Amino acid sequence: MNLNDIKIPSLAERAILVRLKRSMFQPYAYDSVQTTKIEAESGVLKAGRFNKRLFLDCYEVKDTNAAFNDVYKYVQRSTTPWLDDGVRMLPSAMYFDFTAGVRELIAVAKRKVDNLAPKWDTLVAQDLARLKHLGDPKDYPTDIRARYDIGLKFLPVPTVNDFRVEISDDDRASLDSAIREAEEGITKYLVSELLQPIKKAAEKLAVPIGHDGSFFHDSLFNNITEMVERAKKLNIMDDPTVSALVTDIERNVGKYALAPDLVREDIGARNTAQSELEAIMSKMAGLF
Repeated sequence: MNLNDIKIPSLAERAILVRLKRSMFQPYAYDSVQTTKIEAESGVLKAGRFNKRLFLDCYEVKDTNAAFNDVYKYVQRSTTPWLDDGVRMLPSAMYFDFTAGVRELIAVAKRKVDNLAPKWDTLVAQDLARLKHLGDPKDYPTDIRARYDIGLKFLPVPTVNDFRVEISDDDRASLDSAIREAEEGITKYLVSELLQPIKKAAEKLAVPIGHDGSFFHDSLFNNITEMVERAKKLNIMDDPTVSALVTDIERNVGKYALAPDLVREDIGARNTAQSELEAIMSKMAGLF
């Protein structure tokens, strides 16, 4: 078989674009009266803005916003960036698992709004009482349901064949460049994501046993192994750079996730682990 006859799947065949639309009530309110008062007392104009923090200890509002943020975090963890417009790329192979997970989280978020809405008037009255003279009913929406919305939209990764009309050579080149940029961006993104928990672990292990800040939880290494599993799934174009890096991390770091106590308590094991982490960081720094 001629190597030129082997068809390598394109990005459009390997990935789907995902756009998360999310709106939430933000528990802050600008107070122009207090801002003016502070300016008059300080004699300094336009030095800042006085923002009131609403619902400081309100469980229902915090719980609802946390559920909406959980959806956002799930989407971020399960995808890679697509250019710079907030749209993300989802590996096609992950579609069914992803949609099952995200729909469950969206359902939870909507139930939180259903729980919040009938309590809203009471919660507002309590918060106005907490803020005393700073409270203003205008800071609170009357229809809290209207402030919360969440949903996903799936789109295909574009190709020049998507256009029903002939496009110019410049536009074709621009689209090809954007797709190449997105492909390269996957690798850079995954290397950056892998680097974060490795750097944190290396810095923690640099603190000698018995000194302040030397203790670490099992999550120090578990976060690395979890990111490795993410990288495997999100390596959409099967980039050999990412694959080799993942293999290197698994070989040199995976054993510490299985025996964290050894690194916590044994000076030699700790120094060896730190050296191996720093060696991996050095390789990663040389990739770009």
